[in-house]
Amino acid sequence: MKVEMNSKLCLVSLLFLLLIGCELFSPPTSPPPTDTTPGAGASALPDLTLYAQVAMDGYAGGCVVAYTPLVTQICVENRGAGAAGAFVIRAEGGQGEWALEKLDPQKTHCFQANANLGGVALSADAANVIIEADEANNTWRAPVPTPPLICTPTGDAGSPLPPETPTATPSPESPTLAPSPEATLTSTPKLPATSTLAPPVVATQAPLSITSFTLDIVDLPDNGKRITFNWTTTGAEFVEVYSHAQMRFPIWWSNQPPNGSLTHDFSWTYYPNPTMSIAAQGPNGERVYSSLNADWPCAYPWFFTNSPSNCARAATSQSAAADQRFEHGRMIWMQGINLGDQTTGGVIFVFSDNGQYARYNDTWTEGQPESDPDLIPPEGLQQPIRGFGKLWRENANIQADLGWALSAEVGFTGAWQPESSESLGSYAYIQTVDGQVLRMSGWDSGSWLVWP
Repeated sequence: MKVEMNSKLCLVSLLFLLLIGCELFSPPTSPPPTDTTPGAGASALPDLTLYAQVAMDGYAGGCVVAYTPLVTQICVENRGAGAAGAFVIRAEGGQGEWALEKLDPQKTHCFQANANLGGVALSADAANVIIEADEANNTWRAPVPTPPLICTPTGDAGSPLPPETPTATPSPESPTLAPSPEATLTSTPKLPATSTLAPPVVATQAPLSITSFTLDIVDLPDNGKRITFNWTTTGAEFVEVYSHAQMRFPIWWSNQPPNGSLTHDFSWTYYPNPTMSIAAQGPNGERVYSSLNADWPCAYPWFFTNSPSNCARAATSQSAAADQRFEHGRMIWMQGINLGDQTTGGVIFVFSDNGQYARYNDTWTEGQPESDPDLIPPEGLQQPIRGFGKLWRENANIQADLGWALSAEVGFTGAWQPESSESLGSYAYIQTVDGQVLRMSGWDSGSWLVWP
């Protein structure tokens, strides 16, 4: 009996030791991922975007003596109201990857990549680990650069240097005779006549240059332009023509003749007075460039100063409006806004102090209750009424975000306008009753900030 019990005890002990050993020597597991979803302690979200510029290393403007390697300046911006944790910036095609530990809200981090990434798409948060207010503006295609002109060399003023005088070298086969003091040469021996060969004729290559470059511009409907590029060159094998009316996917034509013209109808420009340029290439791959700004203003003027560098996508929507401040944000109502392809009815913009906004349709109509008498606000605060009140009462999240109204709504003439964009992200701008301009990122919801 004792032997049997001892055997059982040994077996139990052995199993216990095996369990401990498995626990001690099992591979480490990764910690659970941090919950960064809204409501998990984060009151605001980041919004990552980026842009890049390709240029010669150390280029400071003007013409250059010689071309140096191209590098890419990459800037990542957090336009949101929350900090972004560790994320990766990646260039398509495996052309580069860079990691950032953190990027605080409203901050920009710039760095240099020692590579020509012109025409290459760059993505912020390429692994998609950061939850953002706007997930559609993380990609930017670096524009293809237009190299500067080569400086024309100039010589020093004055007389040219005299030609070098050749030095005679004695032949090793002939002894050198010391002159006799008594001997004086009175004549030169006559040498036999020799024929003189004319030097070969070498064709002279004209120096590579662009001798003229002009633009002829004709107006087309809806702010389109018919642009004719005209150019003449010397020493060129071919010419390339570039339009920078759009930068993410630039329009260009290759293998054009050294002297010629090209006409194209453009329907839109994303930038005011965009640059048009040509590049002439010589037989050895050398290049010269020339650029002009087309007389092509944006189709729609902005309603505010310090406007963005991009053109507006539609005319300013000006309508009756109302603005009301809350404990933790504000609401703005507009009678209607022009989306370009349609005009809305009444809309309400909700701006929370956490940096987020959302746009809603105004569903209140005359005859509906203006307020709820059972809701009693704290002393000194108010319950919003009419359209603001209906949206506030029916949406618990808006109530929690904004709190009670600080004062009654104020009527004014409001303004709203969208920005044209080459990427999926979009911006729009709205004016408050006190004259501030707010920039909204995202179409129906996203982040916001005071512009500029």
